[in-house]
Amino acid sequence: MRLTLAVHSISQMDLGSKTQLEGTRLQIDVEELRRCILQDRRLQSVDLEIARPGESCRAGYVFDIIEPRAKEPGSGADFPGILGPVTPVGQGVTHVLRGAAVTVVDGGQPGGELGYESRRGGVSKILEMSGEAAKRSSYGDLQHLVMVPRAHPDIERHAVLNALRVASCRAAVFLAQTALSQLP
Repeated sequence: MRLTLAVHSISQMDLGSKTQLEGTRLQIDVEELRRCILQDRRLQSVDLEIARPGESCRAGYVFDIIEPRAKEPGSGADFPGILGPVTPVGQGVTHVLRGAAVTVVDGGQPGGELGYESRRGGVSKILEMSGEAAKRSSYGDLQHLVMVPRAHPDIERHAVLNALRVASCRAAVFLAQTALSQLP
């Protein structure tokens, strides 16, 4: 079997009372997603917001930006090696939410949500949603679910970084699972 990407275009993302995909609109139940992310006991809380193209919005220190994806049942594991055991990839059907992104902000980084001042000066790893910076970015035209997970204070930094990675992948799968029963 070969890999097939079932691409679903997303033009609008909103927070709501139910997680569902209707046409190109993705609605997200914040509490349901929060419970999914906080299964990881290393995390004590998570803030969730939507950032849309053209909004006067800046987010940082960006840890990662992931396109939501989920495998159809029987097609293999989601994010093998991160959410489960290492398994072969490159086969089955993967549903992709094109135009959407899960953006993880590392609140434990020096400067936290305000950004990180690089050694060369200036602020790096910032997501800009408007202005010239957004136009020049690969991410400025996406609908972003911005997550700020916060770890318990006694967790070592390497474990915090792993928790951020797991949280980003869990959220990406959570969102993309809305497309599993739909045709692209």
